[in-house]
Amino acid sequence: MLFAMSVTLEDNSYLHVHKLEAIPRDIEAYLTENGYPVKPYLVKSIDSNPDVPPVILAYPDQLGWIEQEGLLYEFTIDDMNYISLHDEGYVYVYTDDETDELVLEDGKAVLAYCDYVNMIDNDWMDDDIDWNDESWQWEK
Repeated sequence: MLFAMSVTLEDNSYLHVHKLEAIPRDIEAYLTENGYPVKPYLVKSIDSNPDVPPVILAYPDQLGWIEQEGLLYEFTIDDMNYISLHDEGYVYVYTDDETDELVLEDGKAVLAYCDYVNMIDNDWMDDDIDWNDESWQWEK
């Protein structure tokens, strides 16, 4: 069972996930301190309007892989906590370019940290480009 609690670390509050390793003697006291069990879902918010329901991209049993430097690793609680602390809960999800369907590897979703994806996306930036050249800028 997973539990989540708000934690503040160096002026940053984030949702910290931890696993119940053993059944506590006083379950009521544990639930009072840690809340009820949670299940992680991958949710895509379509609109900031609270009346528009979010779309579930992946269910708890589909969270399986995190890509790092081209290799797939098992998605762990440590990954969840890193994403919550460093990426404010945002994660990149691989989807099919044509169908927008979730990319599954062995039936599990493939995720990546946002900072890793941003690093890859910025690789197209070539040092030979003259960024002072105003021809590429928007016209006023």
